[in-house]
Amino acid sequence: MENFKLPVGVAIRVDDVGWFEGADDRHIGRPSRSGLPRRHHPNDILVLNEIGKGLGTKVLCNLILGEWDFKNRLRGVPHVTWDEKGWDAASVVEKNRDFFEAAFSALEDSEYLEYGLHGLMHGYYIDGELHDERYLYPFEIRNEKGEYARQTLPLDEFDTLLTLFEEIYNDWGFKKKYHVFETGNGCFGTPYDDFNKDIAKMLQKHGIGIWEWGGWPDDILSQDGMLFVHSARGFVTWNAYGIDPSILYNVFDRGRPPRVVPNLCAHLTNFVQFQPENNFKTVSAWVDYFRRITSPFGAMMCRDNEQSASQSLYSAYASVDKVDGGYRIDLSPVEAVRTPILEDDFFVSIKDKSIPKSCEGGKLYIHDVRPDHVIYHIYRDKGASVVTVKMQ
Repeated sequence: MENFKLPVGVAIRVDDVGWFEGADDRHIGRPSRSGLPRRHHPNDILVLNEIGKGLGTKVLCNLILGEWDFKNRLRGVPHVTWDEKGWDAASVVEKNRDFFEAAFSALEDSEYLEYGLHGLMHGYYIDGELHDERYLYPFEIRNEKGEYARQTLPLDEFDTLLTLFEEIYNDWGFKKKYHVFETGNGCFGTPYDDFNKDIAKMLQKHGIGIWEWGGWPDDILSQDGMLFVHSARGFVTWNAYGIDPSILYNVFDRGRPPRVVPNLCAHLTNFVQFQPENNFKTVSAWVDYFRRITSPFGAMMCRDNEQSASQSLYSAYASVDKVDGGYRIDLSPVEAVRTPILEDDFFVSIKDKSIPKSCEGGKLYIHDVRPDHVIYHIYRDKGASVVTVKMQ
């Protein structure tokens, strides 16, 4: 449709939120962390809230909680830390309680932040050494054809990791629910691989319905109740800080192929300055950047990551036809892949010089007026599988 689209719903995902130490310590067999050459500061979290506030969207904080383990739950657990027997995050938390309490308040009290699960210590450890940062796929192997492959973490170990994350989360009293997952250092394979299907089932057991990564083959894929959401790759280097967003390229132009996708993957370090007091100086430039790249016809910034996944499900699966006097939207393909994340409202973008005069099967409201198009918000009538927008 040249003048009528269901836009891709875009949301912002920020990995590596929660590290206390920033330094990349892989040279001594420890995590890469955020790659920031200083300790983190609560302002590193608060700046994300200010960016979200400026955009009217919730920024996803993909949490790393191993350093928050004030009950030392990770002590004695194989492969999750470099110090299995002597793990003592509790003493680090106690010595730096001001940071952890302020960081907790920054996360919990910020209206424009939401959470995802990223991991514990972002790696798989053997005998006190970092074996691989892809903790979900830690073993490089050759398959029966001699091709390079990855062997996944045993499901019982993954279940333990997810449970430990939940326990540390609850120990601190975090209240916001999380439904998004992205493993450390990305994924391997496709959603169609049996090993990823098994991982998806385990994630759903823990209440997670969205799995985000830059390597999935489609914009969004609904399979067996899980939404596999494509992320834009090549945003900026994961450990780059002090960025000037006003001269930053459009990340959607760098895709293979160039296109708008539902999820922007960045890392916490990308939004901070070396002096944390200066973090807020670039907020307006970041807001302008995200507005700039989501302003073209066929894109929109969403309320949060769940609305982004829902809208992009509509965008990917709904069938649109031009009919006499308007446009017919068949939602039955969307219903065929419905998951609990799907919402019963969606958005359309219209370039026509004429304006809608009626909406059969739903109620239509203006959401945003752009220079060359208008975005409308449609609330579906209960049970409606077809919505028809008639134009004046």
